[in-house]
Amino acid sequence: MRLLSFIFIFLFLCIQASAQRNRYPQLKDTAEKKVEFLWFPLILYAPETRLAFGLGETLAFKTSKKDSLTRPSKITGTQLYTLNKQILANLLSDIYTNGNKYHFVSYVSFQRFPNRFYGIGNNTDRTYEKYDAVFVDFKNTFERRIAKIFLQA
Repeated sequence: MRLLSFIFIFLFLCIQASAQRNRYPQLKDTAEKKVEFLWFPLILYAPETRLAFGLGETLAFKTSKKDSLTRPSKITGTQLYTLNKQILANLLSDIYTNGNKYHFVSYVSFQRFPNRFYGIGNNTDRTYEKYDAVFVDFKNTFERRIAKIFLQA
């Protein structure tokens, strides 16, 4: 069941995004492209996790192809698996609507850390109990432009 949950979360987070609008008029604007997708492998090492590997992805798009002032929207995600059988996955979305009238930001994070509990105090023996610490984090923000004077590029 855990493997199935991990596969579901991994596939869900593989649809990700990121980009940045070109603010210099002498350079080519990215508004001509419909969608840009970038993925990259991740490899890292930390004493707590040992070797970790996974994927990072970004998906960038514009909600309005006709409005050149609309900022690009992006969805970004990372998925990591460590040699200590730890799972770390997150998804960040940053969506702008036509004319930057509405702005949606959301963040979802999932972490599973197998760990050991040796007891309380200084006089514990070498026996331990295994447990899994699971963390799920959701953060959502909604913004609406109330006046054009607050719109700064």
